[in-house]
Amino acid sequence: MDFNEQWRTIAIAREKAEGLLTQANTVDLYLAAADAFRTGKEQADGLLTQNPDAKGKFPYEGDFRALEAGVLLCEILSIIQKLKDGSIDKAQAKTDIMPRSVTLLNLRADHGRFFDNTFNSRINQIEKIYQKLLQQGAG
Repeated sequence: MDFNEQWRTIAIAREKAEGLLTQANTVDLYLAAADAFRTGKEQADGLLTQNPDAKGKFPYEGDFRALEAGVLLCEILSIIQKLKDGSIDKAQAKTDIMPRSVTLLNLRADHGRFFDNTFNSRINQIEKIYQKLLQQGAG
């Protein structure tokens, strides 16, 4: 199987993970979507390691970066859902959300051209939450 045929499995994994994210509304569903993104990212990383000439090239870089961002996005959304459900306190949620948000926002700043409108809309929501947490101060 050639590289493009192998990569098709990555594109399908990305589509599946994005579908799970679209339907997610509970902690378990967000975590399942995060796992799907993570599995796709690991597979993509393996293929890109075996085929270094593909790194940075479209569509490979786009799929890889979207999978990477998807993991972070789903993890953050699961933490927010835990907060809504009352299974985590605000201080712990803030501790868990802040570093992931920074990484996600930096990833979008560098690779956001690869993300579709729906994905960017979700990241915009995270950015608003992050800004709100920053305004609340360090404590």
